[in-house]
Amino acid sequence: MISPGLAIRLNEERRDGLGIIAGSPEGVPGGRYTMDVLPEKETLWSWLFESDHWKSRRNEQRKSFRDGETGEVISYEDMKGLSTCLSTAFVRRFFLRPGDHVTILCENSVWYPVAMFAGLRIGVIVSAAAPTYLVDEMVHAMESTRPKLLVVDSASYKEAIRATKKLGLRETNIICTESVGGLPSIPDLITEIMNSGAKQVARWELSKAQTSQNTCALICFSSGTTGLPKAVMISNANLIAQSCQVIPMPSSESSRYSTLIIVTGLLQIMIVPIFLNQDVVIIRKFELRKMLAIVTRHQCEELWLVPPILIRLVNDPIVKKFDSSKVKQFNTGAAPLSPQVIEKLSQQFPASVIKQHWGMTESTSCITATPVSLLHNRNAHTVGTIVSNTTIKIVSPETARGPQIFMGYLGNDEATRQAIDKEGYLHTGDLGSIDANGLVTIHDRIKELIKVKGVGVAPAELEDILLGNDLVKDVAIVGIRDSYLGEVPKAFVVLRPGVPRDTSTADELMQYVKSKASRAKWIEGGVEFLDEIPKSASGKILRRVLRDRVKRSDTTLTRASRL
Repeated sequence: MISPGLAIRLNEERRDGLGIIAGSPEGVPGGRYTMDVLPEKETLWSWLFESDHWKSRRNEQRKSFRDGETGEVISYEDMKGLSTCLSTAFVRRFFLRPGDHVTILCENSVWYPVAMFAGLRIGVIVSAAAPTYLVDEMVHAMESTRPKLLVVDSASYKEAIRATKKLGLRETNIICTESVGGLPSIPDLITEIMNSGAKQVARWELSKAQTSQNTCALICFSSGTTGLPKAVMISNANLIAQSCQVIPMPSSESSRYSTLIIVTGLLQIMIVPIFLNQDVVIIRKFELRKMLAIVTRHQCEELWLVPPILIRLVNDPIVKKFDSSKVKQFNTGAAPLSPQVIEKLSQQFPASVIKQHWGMTESTSCITATPVSLLHNRNAHTVGTIVSNTTIKIVSPETARGPQIFMGYLGNDEATRQAIDKEGYLHTGDLGSIDANGLVTIHDRIKELIKVKGVGVAPAELEDILLGNDLVKDVAIVGIRDSYLGEVPKAFVVLRPGVPRDTSTADELMQYVKSKASRAKWIEGGVEFLDEIPKSASGKILRRVLRDRVKRSDTTLTRASRL
């Protein structure tokens, strides 16, 4: 039994004539949990820490979050107790009430989930923002939520203090995951409550007017690949539904570097493992050598890595100095993996498989995932099959409907109406197709298509071609204006060490594309060399940054008519 109001069932529906495909679990056991009816009065806290499922594991040894660098360990049983104490501090010291906002600006840490669950326990809305934000970015993230409390760490506290001054927020309402800058620390606040002997505050319950579907639990920020990030409201029901859609997963110790500021990180790293009683090794900040050492030390079997890190794994010679033989599965998503990267991963890690996911912040992580029965690297170019209780329309672009689809954008009703249509379908902006096995392939995003004389050119296709060249370490394609063709592709390229950044190399790469693609796909906009490709925390290429770079140079190609 999962939780009151939830059930396990098979759900399969196909109406290919309408281009509508509904997801189904693979069967039970070994498939995915689904629900006939969403729990009306269940919160994420009660579902995770007070359900019959939690109680049924009373006699099992609780697994834990472990900091791979510091060795700090918090078991899931202790997580519940520590979060309860911190929630009491939130109420008694900072006077937080249900519906107030708390913003977390922290790197990956075992104290991150303590802060998140403490807020959720008392009905506070938790916002996750990047600790790497500069002051103006923090101000943008906090303007819409106006948080009553900030949770920071040693990497973010200085910028956070500057941001609070700009917003006119109280500096006294800032706490830290560690002792730094004279700020109250989470461990100290918990110790203070424990030593006081005071009774813990009661767990928040939904009012008569509230349901798990209409009550916001988390706010995450969209990736901002095409504009400023928007505040995405995710309900308690969204989180419960998505957890059920991706359960079960392999019960193994995992090294999980998927930044906790993104909803996939929050769900797959902090919520699902507690339900499954699965150990998690957290890596605070990505450094390849450090990550490989941790994977080797803990003999991790399952890695959660964004695509740019997978690209590093197949290209950096340092990888061969570490023993990664225990790795059985790579979990990834957020951006496409090229056939070249998939092939290199298969060769370098022959005992491992690649599990793909497709979704967005607005879908509480994923709409599709690779099922166990199709988990083979020959399918790794796809994003898996549709998760249960979800329907997608294979149209241009794809749309999706299911219990994991977000509530809306905070303070932006117009953007919400543009994202979710009257039938409740989320417009993903992605172009895709589905094969006879139900495997979905995402080809590119509508907004990112380059229109060359009316022909749509997908940047991802050209990026895959260039990644197949031995000179190229990483690449991004954007369109630039052309007086005759409308737009043409331009390549931003990171070269491998030792390759000269000169016109000869640029010409070689342009000729390489010409030998492998039709004329509309030629790199007529030229090649520009960069030290790195700008990417979001989830690994998506920030094309808006590259477009802004093009705009600053005011690049427009002028040609004589070819008619």
